[in-house]
Order: sequence, then C-alpha cells, then structure tokens
Amino acid sequence: MISQAGRPDDGTDPKPINMVEMLVDLKPLKEWRPGHSKEDLIAQMDKALEALPGIEASFSQPIRDNVLESISQIDGQIVVKIFGDDSNLLKTKIVELLHLITPVQGVGRAFVDRAGRIPQLQIEVDRERGARYGLNVADIQDMIETALGGRQATQIWEGEKRYGVVVRFKEEERRNVDSLRGLLMDSADGSQIPLDQVAKISVQEGVMNISREAGRGTAAIGVFIKDRDMGSLVQEMQQVVQKNLKLPPGYNRELGRRV
Repeated sequence: MISQAGRPDDGTDPKPINMVEMLVDLKPLKEWRPGHSKEDLIAQMDKALEALPGIEASFSQPIRDNVLESISQIDGQIVVKIFGDDSNLLKTKIVELLHLITPVQGVGRAFVDRAGRIPQLQIEVDRERGARYGLNVADIQDMIETALGGRQATQIWEGEKRYGVVVRFKEEERRNVDSLRGLLMDSADGSQIPLDQVAKISVQEGVMNISREAGRGTAAIGVFIKDRDMGSLVQEMQQVVQKNLKLPPGYNRELGRRV
C-alpha cells in the first residue's frame, strides 16, 4: 500500500491539504476466496474506517480518478455547482444543497469539494484616522509588511558576496495579535502611535480555498454513485434540488455527469 498525504507539490491534482490518498494493490481476482467480491471488500474497508472520527472515505481506482479530475478538477461521477459572488452565501447554499441530495437513493457519497475554513489575520486600514496623523495607506502598509513579511534594511559583505539583511518581528510576535496592535508608527508630527489607532486588527474565519469558473465564484459537490444507474439518479436529484433549493438573483446552479 502506498499513501500520499495532502496535495501534490506539482499542483496537478485538485486535492486539499487535509486529504490522504491510499493506493492498495489487490491480488489477481482468481486468487480471491470463493464468493468474495470487490463490493464486499469495499464494504468491509468502509466499515473499518467509519470507526475513525472525522474521516470520510471514498473508494475508486487511479485511472478513473484521473479521468474524472481532468474533466473539471473535481472528484466525483456527478458534480453539482453553484455560481455566485458572495463566498459566505455560496458556502451556505452549497451545504444546504448537500443536505438535500445526500438522502437520495443511489448517492453513495456526496461531499463539498475543497471545503473548510481557516483563521485569517485581517487588517483594515482606517484612512480617515490615518490622515489625522499625517499617514496615508502606503505608510501603514509598509509598516505592516515590514513587521510580518520583512524588509531589507541593509546589506553585508562576505568577501565578494553580498547579502541582504531583512528586519521583521520575531515569530512569536507575528503570531500575537496584541503585539501587532501595539506596533509603533511615526506620525507626521514626530510622535509615535500604535497601529491599532489607524487600523482594525482581528482574526476571523475565512475560506480555505477560493474557486472560480468563467470569472465567477464557484462552490461544488462531488457525488459517487452506489447501486443505481446514473440517469435516474441525476433526474431525481434535479427534481429534489429544483423543488427545495432557492437561490437569490444572480446565482445559478449546474449539474454535470461523467462517464
């Protein structure tokens, strides 16, 4: 068995960072125990993995996976998409859509593609308050960039080699929101003011992945089929979604089938 955790370095597969892919080589079918089928094997592995909390398992084959992913970069035999501009509203609607189609007979597994939210540091510059201290947005952004990302302050020479010396906050201070709020800046009159006097600093939840298609925000669900033909399943899913999912103006959905 070979396993791969996270997304590949070359970016060729649409895998999130919280995914583990395991490739298991099976013995030739003629060597299997009598009466034992691939469906039985999958059911046993699925049951064993259900005992692990927080894990959602799906079973496929490498070549089929590559074909499905190459079509629209989303894993699944059926893909349902919602298009719109507000990422928060897209998240709400795609979760609502997931709850609608999961109970449909024949849906073996349905999941939101590359779902997840992560904490993000957000700094919003207050232009009016900055202007009172004689600071423009560029001045404030330069200070933030220096503290978090680092900026070259000088250079040192070692023989004929020259190296830039970068100055920035220590790692523990970069992770401390209070340290950022207390970052001192020089105002136009020479006095020093903390950063939180001219900017709003907070840690908020943001989307882990932003997907766009044809210039529009996109949220998608991948569906794997179990014990049902694709045609009738898609037809029933369309009826359920059309009847129960209400989208605001400017938003639309799309359902695609794969071979």
